[in-house]
Amino acid sequence: MIADEKNRELAFRIAGILEKGLILDDRVLHFMDTTFGSFLPGNVEEVIQGEDCCEREPLLELIFFPDELIQVQVEEILCAKDYTEKDEAGIIDSLVSRIQSVELYFPESPEKLEIAFSRESAMRFVSRLKISSTPDKELISSVKKVVDPKWVGLVLVKIRNAAIPRTDNVIDFLSCFFRKIGSDRPDFLDCLVFILEFSQGLGEESDIFQSLMERKKSCLQAVKKAAEYEKQLARYNMETMIMKGERNPCINIDEIKKTIAIIDRISLSVFNQSDSPFDKLENTIYKNFGLR
Repeated sequence: MIADEKNRELAFRIAGILEKGLILDDRVLHFMDTTFGSFLPGNVEEVIQGEDCCEREPLLELIFFPDELIQVQVEEILCAKDYTEKDEAGIIDSLVSRIQSVELYFPESPEKLEIAFSRESAMRFVSRLKISSTPDKELISSVKKVVDPKWVGLVLVKIRNAAIPRTDNVIDFLSCFFRKIGSDRPDFLDCLVFILEFSQGLGEESDIFQSLMERKKSCLQAVKKAAEYEKQLARYNMETMIMKGERNPCINIDEIKKTIAIIDRISLSVFNQSDSPFDKLENTIYKNFGLR
């Protein structure tokens, strides 16, 4: 009975979102534009109605893939209840019995398109909400206590979507990160995105500070490699570079600089240091390649 009640509550919230219609995001528009050269309502409708169209399923996958703005609207319920994969069937049943169609809205256009809402569509949508991937309770508590209320929902969604190891050291590290990083800073979301991606590679025995320094070392070496390539390219033409076996590292130096700055900020905030055994390499690269 309790399970039925919580499933109905979540289904009601999801149904409310779907009944308002879905705004096609950049993923859908890009798919239509690159695949068919157009994303007009008529083209979208033609693909969806074309049972034999090989692009139909990928398009529906994108349409019924809830983005973070949608996920935020159900995150409070998901964190308050303990949902499992077994709950998905009941939620899907409730949605299918209530909703027969969904309106699609096109950005910057008054046009809309109504499409059928099938059981397959409901399964796509619910599965992408990851209802059983509730963040660790300690982590939820830390986020709610210290993160700016305007960011709490989004932060919890990002944690839910990330494959974070549920080991004590990782949970403690992330809890400390949220306490010390400062969610009022303009780079907070950039730091969050990095730390969630970084944490996915950690293990129960990982030395987290050392792992951060290793990542920083790889960034510094990538900048050094890119700078050396540019220096060689100024001396030789492309044909000579190819004959020498020199390959363009294809590195976005600005992005790597940004990552290094984020690592330094996190290290200083959480560990009160950003020293490493690679100081000589670091100082040389900072001096020669203008990272500071």
